[in-house]
Amino acid sequence: MLLFALATGTVMGQRTISGKISAPNGEALIGATIVVKGTTVGAKTDLNGDYKLNVSEGATTLVVTYSGYKTTEATIGASNVADIVLEEGLILQETVVTAFGVKKDKKQPGLCGQ
Repeated sequence: MLLFALATGTVMGQRTISGKISAPNGEALIGATIVVKGTTVGAKTDLNGDYKLNVSEGATTLVVTYSGYKTTEATIGASNVADIVLEEGLILQETVVTAFGVKKDKKQPGLCGQ
């Protein structure tokens, strides 16, 4: 009887939230990060943009991040399903790569040309 009470006590304090993270055009976002705000409890989306996360009963907010999209906070309601659409963020037009601190040996050809 005591063993049953201990086992149910650890399960009753948690619930599973699941859902899909997608872009505004409906495309699934693979590898988006979902974290319960104020904790280290989190998950990543799979190839379909789906996730599943065990949260404590007191959890109220999910924080979702994905490169190229705005970080989004979503309130967890009574439902165990939270589908979230992220807004596009800053899109980088170009990337500059530099080689500061790279030493060149005079016997070897240059890094970018000869």
